[in-house]
Amino acid sequence: MNTASVKISLCEMTNIGGGGLYNRMEAYADQCVFHDFLTSALRNEHYPESSDLPYLEATNNVFRNNGHYGTNDHAVRSNGNAYIARNEFVDTNYSAILIGKVNCSDCDKLPSNLVEYNFIHYTQEWIDRRKVLGLQDSGDIYIPTNNLLAIVRFNRIIGTGGIGGINENK
Repeated sequence: MNTASVKISLCEMTNIGGGGLYNRMEAYADQCVFHDFLTSALRNEHYPESSDLPYLEATNNVFRNNGHYGTNDHAVRSNGNAYIARNEFVDTNYSAILIGKVNCSDCDKLPSNLVEYNFIHYTQEWIDRRKVLGLQDSGDIYIPTNNLLAIVRFNRIIGTGGIGGINENK
């Protein structure tokens, strides 16, 4: 867990055993490859002792084989402000992206998020794995209902799950 601002670029991160960059402040990732993480590759969170929402910017990255067998694992997760654009997500387990605060009954600030021009897709092996694990309701871009300031546009999503089951025809 990092409590300072961090910027990473032009890198490759692999970690079979756990998560990637976990930050409470500003985090920027550009032109990196993140693969084989058990949990989130990029994650930032707001904690009550901080008055400001954290900021996460993920652009031009590749996220592959993240969130192996856990539910509620996302390649990119932010409950603060986020800009997530021009990334490729391949074979993520639960959701490729989670933006916003899941439990927000006492939140005084809501995050502002923009998710655009991402490509989310799966190999047949991962489509079958998601069926076995019962992950059809995960949603590939997961936005909690209390996140009123999210814009999601121009993303391409192929061969994924969703409410009603796995879509194998698109």
